[in-house]
Amino acid sequence: MSGGDTAFEIFEIEKPPQDYDAPNPGAKMLGFKLNLNPESDRRIAVALIPGSVTDVEIEFPEMKDW
Repeated sequence: MSGGDTAFEIFEIEKPPQDYDAPNPGAKMLGFKLNLNPESDRRIAVALIPGSVTDVEIEFPEMKDW
C-alpha cells in the first residue's frame, strides 16, 4: 500500500464473537484502514506478495479494463 493515510492490520479471529460459534484456531483476518472523505474518489489496490519475492512489477488495470 502506498500513499495517503492507510494502515495494514492483522485481526485475531480465533475466538468467535458468539459462544455458540466454533473456535478457529490459528485464524487471522487481514484488513486495511483508510481515512477518506465521503466525496473522495480513490482507487484501492492490494497485492499480497511473499517476503521471499524481491523483484516484482505489478500493474493493476482499472475495473473498466478487466
